[in-house]
Amino acid sequence: MTASPASLDPTTFIFCMAVIGYLMVAFSFSTARTCKDKAPALRESGVSMLMLSTTLLLLFFRGYDPDLLPPVLSIVVANVLVILVPVWGSVAHAKFFNRPPPKPFLVGTAVLGSLGVVLVDAMAWPRSAVVFIVCSSCSLLFLYIACLLLRPKVRRHSLVALISGLSILLLCIAMTAQALSVVFGASGSSALYAESGTQIGFFVTAALSAVAASMGLILMAQDKLHRDILGSARRDGLTGLYNRTAFFEAAAALQADSGTHPYAVLILDIDHFKRINDTHGHLGGDVALVHAARMIQGITRSTDLAARYGSKEFCILLKGCGRVEAQFFADRLVMTLGSHPARLDDGMELAYTVSVGYAWQTVQAEPLSVTQMLKLADKALYRAKNGGRNQAQPAVMPPAPSAVQAEFAESLRSTAAPSRPSP
Repeated sequence: MTASPASLDPTTFIFCMAVIGYLMVAFSFSTARTCKDKAPALRESGVSMLMLSTTLLLLFFRGYDPDLLPPVLSIVVANVLVILVPVWGSVAHAKFFNRPPPKPFLVGTAVLGSLGVVLVDAMAWPRSAVVFIVCSSCSLLFLYIACLLLRPKVRRHSLVALISGLSILLLCIAMTAQALSVVFGASGSSALYAESGTQIGFFVTAALSAVAASMGLILMAQDKLHRDILGSARRDGLTGLYNRTAFFEAAAALQADSGTHPYAVLILDIDHFKRINDTHGHLGGDVALVHAARMIQGITRSTDLAARYGSKEFCILLKGCGRVEAQFFADRLVMTLGSHPARLDDGMELAYTVSVGYAWQTVQAEPLSVTQMLKLADKALYRAKNGGRNQAQPAVMPPAPSAVQAEFAESLRSTAAPSRPSP
């Protein structure tokens, strides 16, 4: 006796995807409690998956027993929910990327699609018309989501966004193909529970793409949370600048380019900081530190590095800067911080000054490590302190190799030159 080949029962498949969908709903809302920054987007995504799972459950009951539920639930409500799934999905992805949702487009597509479904049911038109309306509406909405995820700025920085965007684009293509198959009268295209290869393929593509889209949003939120945690571990808790460890890690990456790119290092120290603590308390000292950090951030470039180096010291690395640029920047730091007092919690102004020492690395000079540059800048800072504070002092840089070699060669020539005979 020959066994019949196994086949995928659409009704059973729909039920399994409904269960998976409800698990995704729980996962979305659970992740929203952890990823506070992206919680609104994750909750919207959870609502979208809840609608999809409820739709699949209604379709399952309709396939299991057509008389179990009234047609208004198993047909009208189910199809309206299908249209609302990508609407909420679009809102979720727009919120995730901090973009305003296109309300006219979303509301217009949802209203027209829902009215079309209701009209088809009221006029007792063929069910193929419902398939066409639902698939056409959903394909437009899913196309919007795919465009959000496949933007060059997004896909370059997130492999998850690329995969999720391609999955949604595949779903959009499947929906469009289903709508076109109805228009051209393909057999079985409107038969929801037909065990044809086309229909089963559509179900598998649609279900897996929807799950991939929801999972992609969750993974992107968790990835951002992970990056935020790593970022906070590299930041000073009070000032928000890099801490020492992060500064040296970032500076080490620059060290490889020191032969082709000049850079400068500055150390800034708040003058009479103990007096500030004694007069205004440690909270007043914290205000001065935060104020100095903000002023430093305001005048540094995005390519520069700024960090809290000690209790009252900051260090700054300026990319592409030599002595002239470093001197200009150091003088600007002294002038800016000295002329912009901080404001205490009681409204009083806290005026303070800073001293700065700076060193620079040029392409012609012998390569120095960042640690060596900081030592030179630190010595210059002490000279600024001993010179009266509220000023910037340059470091005494070692001579370039070419100059050393020239002096050495000259000394050799003078030593080896034959003495003139006495007349």
